[in-house]
Amino acid sequence: MSIGVCLALLLDGSGSVPPEVFKRMAEAHAAALSEPSVVNQAATEGLAIRLVVIEDQPRAEIDWTVLRSQRDIAAAANLVSAVERARVPQWTATGDAIDLVLRTIEADTESLGCERVIIDVATDGQSNFGERPEHMRDRAHELGVTINAVTVMTQAGHDDPAQWARDYLVTSDGFVVEANSWSDWMRAIRKKLVLEIGAR
Repeated sequence: MSIGVCLALLLDGSGSVPPEVFKRMAEAHAAALSEPSVVNQAATEGLAIRLVVIEDQPRAEIDWTVLRSQRDIAAAANLVSAVERARVPQWTATGDAIDLVLRTIEADTESLGCERVIIDVATDGQSNFGERPEHMRDRAHELGVTINAVTVMTQAGHDDPAQWARDYLVTSDGFVVEANSWSDWMRAIRKKLVLEIGAR
């Protein structure tokens, strides 16, 4: 049985993200899974999620998990909300995190029967370590994978993370949702998840 959407969630766990904010980010993604459009997607066409934490050495915290029912969604939401950083890394290796997903995406897509594959990056800034995100973006495009992003501006005077994401991160069919502050994460993440699940 095929799966309508396979969604890889990439959460920025770098040192610029305070521990309590990383926790809020994880909880916001978990809550967004209960949005009606997401529940409907899981029930009608199937949804699979994977979660990777962006650090200097990105790590997969949740492997591909198939959601087809309210029970599946509740169990997955518990897993997502419980994700924590093992440490506070110095660098942000967004390109490496995307590469971690793309490395096995063809085999994963075949085994899961994914009709659409989306990589969803939540971050407060630019990548500063490892693979260049624009190279991974181009590779994703070649593989038919969409990259979207949700960003937040945390420090006045710093480069705009939303513009950076548009220039170097999201694919031509992707989009960026901007959060106004850390406290705006929940709204932005909900909006982003509804948009990408509903896109056709």
